[in-house]
Amino acid sequence: MTKTLTPSALQQSTAYVRPHLVAVLDRIHPDLREVCKYHLGLIDEKGNPTNGRSGKMIRACVAVLAAEVVDADPAQALPAAIAIELVHNFTLLHDDILDGDELRRGCPTAWRAFSTGAAILAGDSLFAAALELLAQAPDSSLAVAELLSSSNRVIRAWANEAVLDRTPANEIAIDDYIANCAAKADLLPSAAAIAILLVGGDSTIAHGLRTVVSHASAALQIANDLEDLWGDPILVGKPGLQDLRQHKHTLPVIASLQSRHPLASELISLLTKPNLSETDLAVAARLIHDTGGREQAERAASEQLREALTALARLDISDRHRDKFREVILYAVTREPEIWIWHKPETLTGTNHGL
Repeated sequence: MTKTLTPSALQQSTAYVRPHLVAVLDRIHPDLREVCKYHLGLIDEKGNPTNGRSGKMIRACVAVLAAEVVDADPAQALPAAIAIELVHNFTLLHDDILDGDELRRGCPTAWRAFSTGAAILAGDSLFAAALELLAQAPDSSLAVAELLSSSNRVIRAWANEAVLDRTPANEIAIDDYIANCAAKADLLPSAAAIAILLVGGDSTIAHGLRTVVSHASAALQIANDLEDLWGDPILVGKPGLQDLRQHKHTLPVIASLQSRHPLASELISLLTKPNLSETDLAVAARLIHDTGGREQAERAASEQLREALTALARLDISDRHRDKFREVILYAVTREPEIWIWHKPETLTGTNHGL
């Protein structure tokens, strides 16, 4: 397997935004700052600087690229890029607690390394810092409103995810599940909208980019479902099969249980167990694959990616900016180097979408 290099646009935006983001972190209460920097992969549990453990900062990149698309100075969008990353990491800190995840990027999650209370407060401090930073920028009222609306959509999607987990799988409409995936990842498309609102750019372009990145976000969330079942835990940075352990209704599970395949009844019986052994988990993953759950989830992710790239092709922007967005979207969704085997259908491998 040939490793795909990180897109230059992502490298450049990360190099530009990260020092300014760290400067904002340095204004947070010292105790919480330590937790935040640890969570972001900037330091280890003892406070020593680290290398190579931080996130990809794709949301900041989307904000910077969106500003460039409307011919604005990226510096004008800097508060948006930082704010969206801070809120994203607020959600990750809380999500790790809600899901009971003990590892992120191969290291103990913040609530395990410090405490649940410290991780909650650290997340809250990131949210507050994001709002303060964005509100202090000139003419930022619409951008602040969009950030709050997006945050609300994410939180509602979290709550709805719990409802879906309680709902019998055969009663869950797959389109509803995919819509919730997009809502759960709404901060990613919102990054484009917030940046353009902040720099006073064309609202039509903002709406178009939001549509593009919303489809990509749904594909990304489905990819998360797939990598939990069949990804390499070393590359993913956390143990596999966590969603099955927690009896979550992810898309591969829903599709499998709705398949009417002869083996689906065996999977249903297995998943009714309150506690699944490692053997049970391995058997369940195999059954989901054999009943077509994996194939249908991959097809849904591919369709969302195709929709994103089709919408991008229709946008009235320069080819240079279009190519940058395409590279970042593909890198985010297809997980290069590949964490799980991405079966790209023929509709995605032709020249129309540049794959």
